[in-house]
Amino acid sequence: MADGDAALARRLCAAGRRRALGLGARRPAPWAADIRDAHQVGFRAVWLGQGEPPEAEPTLEVGATEAAVWPRLRTGAADLQLEFRCFEDVTFLFATHGQGVRAHRIERGLGAWATDVDALRDASSSAGTRLEAVGTAIYNRLLGPVADLLALARRVIFVPDGPLFDLPFGLLRNDAGPLGEGMEMVVACPCAGPAFAGPPAPPAARIIGDDATARDLRISTLSGQGFFSAVEVRHGGDLTPAGLPGAVSEARVVHILGAIEADGGLGLIADGPSTPAADLGDALAEAGAVCATLMGPVEGDAGHAVVAELLPAVRGGVLVRRWETEEDGSFLLHFLAGAAHATDTWALAEALSAARRAAVRAQLPPSVWAAYALFVAET
Repeated sequence: MADGDAALARRLCAAGRRRALGLGARRPAPWAADIRDAHQVGFRAVWLGQGEPPEAEPTLEVGATEAAVWPRLRTGAADLQLEFRCFEDVTFLFATHGQGVRAHRIERGLGAWATDVDALRDASSSAGTRLEAVGTAIYNRLLGPVADLLALARRVIFVPDGPLFDLPFGLLRNDAGPLGEGMEMVVACPCAGPAFAGPPAPPAARIIGDDATARDLRISTLSGQGFFSAVEVRHGGDLTPAGLPGAVSEARVVHILGAIEADGGLGLIADGPSTPAADLGDALAEAGAVCATLMGPVEGDAGHAVVAELLPAVRGGVLVRRWETEEDGSFLLHFLAGAAHATDTWALAEALSAARRAAVRAQLPPSVWAAYALFVAET
């Protein structure tokens, strides 16, 4: 397939992912349409030969600070974006890299990938030959066609579809070992346009929700000493619809507790109604949040929908925990120490990569560090 055809097919599949998620037009910031239009001008110029491409990516003034580009991920020659579109019996893989776009057809569909995801998650409970075998087999099936590009990549953006949303990509294994040990990785999710405005919040943290454990409260040890200027807890009546904006105000990082409910809301208040994810997103956007940490567990369609609601509200991304973990919180603490002064996506990705390497050195079970993933807005 020619590069132009591959690029056009990639765009069509991206539109299909958005339709499958049922994204609406969610109250974007006033400048979102201008950035969207600028990107469309660039696409038409490069791929359709209509007009001249812009000399640089568009940025706009937002309040007293320059906005991050939307989409927010700037990629370089050593970066690789891998996008998937899954159907009943076939999957299409698009690899965007420094030389263009490559397309591959994989003869494997939705049901088979769902089986693979379950097998890898089951094997992650203990390190050993079974985990290595399962991780290697799925790597070969899913990423084998782009193994040459992965060997050269420094940072990888995965854009999953269907059951691959729940796949812990860091456990996939090539000859160099698990991917999570050797590279920075983020997972991109379709979402509405940006809703945040104004500068990032100061480097403070909030813990919100009634389900705080000793693990979560350990975050308070990062108050001062060059990390967060303050770490505060908000619960109960603080998290009513009227109180939610104040609960997260002036917080760069918001640690969100509470299960994802069947209705797509979050169980922030014990024995109370669920909080709509869109309402929490509105509060985070107003607050100037850079990162939300969503403890979930975050999986399946309901988890996908909550992540899509929160992404437009944060400048950097949403760190999710895919499943419950038996650990003391040291992994999360390590990530947050690096995220305290982050103002963009790649700074958060670097913090997550550092936490993952520290967990591997400390011989934490793979089920701990592989449970966490950084989700960002799809480009």
